[in-house]
Amino acid sequence: MSDRPRRLRAARRLRAWRVCWVLVGAFGAMGFVTLAAGTAWQLAHRFGAGDVVLAGAGLGGTAAVTASAVVLVRRFERRIRVLVPHRGALPPLSTADLEAGPPVPRGGRRFEWALAVFGGGVLVAAVLVLSALDAVTQDLLETGTRTEGVVLDVHDPARGTSTFHVSYIAAGAEKTAEIAWHSDRTYRPGDRVTVVYDATHVRTTDEDNPDQFLVGLCVVSMIGALLLVPGAAVAATRL
Repeated sequence: MSDRPRRLRAARRLRAWRVCWVLVGAFGAMGFVTLAAGTAWQLAHRFGAGDVVLAGAGLGGTAAVTASAVVLVRRFERRIRVLVPHRGALPPLSTADLEAGPPVPRGGRRFEWALAVFGGGVLVAAVLVLSALDAVTQDLLETGTRTEGVVLDVHDPARGTSTFHVSYIAAGAEKTAEIAWHSDRTYRPGDRVTVVYDATHVRTTDEDNPDQFLVGLCVVSMIGALLLVPGAAVAATRL
């Protein structure tokens, strides 16, 4: 009895997961480019030691996701060529195909499981960094130096983070800082605000002003990890 129907079903399933990993790879590549551009901007303005470590971790993570997706897509291609050496147009994929058992005998899946563990580590690390950023801003509110500041200008775009620039006096010199605006308060140029600062960070009593680059880095890393973990786990157990 010919096993061609079974091979076609297996090839269709592999094709579907190949498409999924192509999308994951594309997301990883876009994340890498975005983080690289953000890192370049930060290097031209201000960059602390912690920023360097987190930027390196983010760039390494997105590069790893992209490279892993490329490896898996190539692996799927090889399996498809084995199952259907002379590929023509495969029949449409059905739900039953996805719910069917493994298309090929299960072998070692160390690479896929390592990807899943890596993604889980990235997710945990991103959550911890976000928690640490929140703790830093709260500690600053309690221990930082307070002074009066004046709002210079306000940027409230339809999309993206609203910000305003504030001028204040620190150590006898006038300084300017950009504050991310997340509260319900309305700001206008000339408004008086209470600025809280230390050697590395500035906020107001109403705006915690976390580092937007690090927040964006964590969000991108979390999204990538949420795609990577289930995708790698499925690849390890079903493909």
